[in-house]
Amino acid sequence: QTPKLVRIKTPTPASFQLISFWADNVEAWFCYAEAEFRNHGMTDPRVQFLAVV
Repeated sequence: QTPKLVRIKTPTPASFQLISFWADNVEAWFCYAEAEFRNHGMTDPRVQFLAVV
């Protein structure tokens, strides 16, 4: 079966870019990422996921 594509209505802002991943402090990095998502109005978890991946 062919996978379905999902269109996201709230795209990642063009100016948005997360800092490099902190492997030595993962919890702090995710706290930082969540704060950046809020600051840029990124509330859709799918958009957040795509920004991280």
